[in-house]
Amino acid sequence: MKICIKETLTKIFILCALLLLASVLVCCGEKPAEDGDVSDADADTDSDSDADTDSDSDADERAVIAFEPIDVTNWVEPPGVGGELGPSVPALGFEIIDEQDGEITVLMGTLNVDAEGNILEEQDTCNPTTEFTGTVDEEGYFELGPQNFPAVIAYTGNDSNGVEHTILTDAIIYNMKLSGILNEARDGFAGERTRDRTTQLNGTVDVREIASLFSLTFSDEDPVKICEEIVDTYPGAQCGACPDSDENAAIDGSNDFCLNLTAWRVSGATVGITFEEVSAIGDGCIDQ
Repeated sequence: MKICIKETLTKIFILCALLLLASVLVCCGEKPAEDGDVSDADADTDSDSDADTDSDSDADERAVIAFEPIDVTNWVEPPGVGGELGPSVPALGFEIIDEQDGEITVLMGTLNVDAEGNILEEQDTCNPTTEFTGTVDEEGYFELGPQNFPAVIAYTGNDSNGVEHTILTDAIIYNMKLSGILNEARDGFAGERTRDRTTQLNGTVDVREIASLFSLTFSDEDPVKICEEIVDTYPGAQCGACPDSDENAAIDGSNDFCLNLTAWRVSGATVGITFEEVSAIGDGCIDQ
């Protein structure tokens, strides 16, 4: 009897030991899986978080780079006339849409200004927005255009009685080009002029489209007489051939009615807005 009890206790002890060993093995085997799950969760969380943060950050970084007001003395072409017409060019700005492999795409538009000519953080929705493409090098030097840019052009001046008037008209700035040096943060560009690189704004206007702007300066709105008076009034300035385009083809007569405008040392800095795409000149923008 004693032998049976002893054998029974021994079997129970062995069985308990086996059960204890099995439970230890199961627990130890599941632990790496738990670690792996935690690691996966961390990876998923980090990945999603990073991706969302980067995406939101890129969206937040897109902002309009507004041109700084261009000094009258920096409108160098045509001589004299550039200083008269330059301030009529609307307050330009652009938003970088894409930049890679030496190519750049921007959305060009305009901003509102106050009575003193200060640029406001407001888009001028009277003017359409236009995509401009170009090139950019490793140092940030970029060239955009040439492309046509339709816009509302405003000229403010005094009549023969000394009364101030503002005249509005819609026109196209033909073959508009812009060059400058983007900073590393891409939140502004600098203007400089060197032997190798000239940072400037260029464009061509057709006198036939903006003849009304000269009504305060000259006695006649006839484009032929305007071009004659430009030659007489501003030494070295004259109307020249207009660029070939579908828009110019709609204007009859001689094609020597265009003025090439050039401004040097153009620069810009970001303002706190992004551009809304505008497809055409707004209704009522000319009849203000």
